Amino acid sequence: MTGSEPRGNTGGHPARNRRSLRAGGAVTAGLCAFMVWALWPDPTPYDLRSGTPDGLRIEAQRSEYPYSKELAADVDELLKVYVERLREGDARELARLGPPWYEGRYAHAVRLIERLGPVADEPVRVVVGDPVVPYFGVTRLNFADGVKQELRVIRDRDDVWWVELGEGDLSYGQELPV
Repeated sequence: MTGSEPRGNTGGHPARNRRSLRAGGAVTAGLCAFMVWALWPDPTPYDLRSGTPDGLRIEAQRSEYPYSKELAADVDELLKVYVERLREGDARELARLGPPWYEGRYAHAVRLIERLGPVADEPVRVVVGDPVVPYFGVTRLNFADGVKQELRVIRDRDDVWWVELGEGDLSYGQELPV
């Protein structure tokens, strides 16, 4: 055999072929995972329109337990959207922050905007307390002019957090242990 004749395997070294196949498979799997993540519907029906509202500070209350910090992280976006909607005076969008199974959300949102809309443009400090149970917590909003609001937040079985607006069953969106 001379040096110019092909060997039995013309596709290159077998170990290199396997590595190429593994690398190609890993890239394909990664691309598929990214596509599933990108196309998976987000169950959260609210988004910030213009970034974090100016003068808004959200903090966890001091506690010997980590739960208030965890809850503060979980409801951070919801509270930012809440203050944003108050400032905009958008009752329809504010009402969408309430649990879908609650009644009277729009009327409650109108009352909140009438009462808190004028003071929401000033700095707002939100203190998130320890959750009462894993799907229910209390936050306290302190507006610059001294107005205070206690705001309850509820998590449903899809892990979406809601502001308690209107009237409804707190545990309706949960799968409770029997």
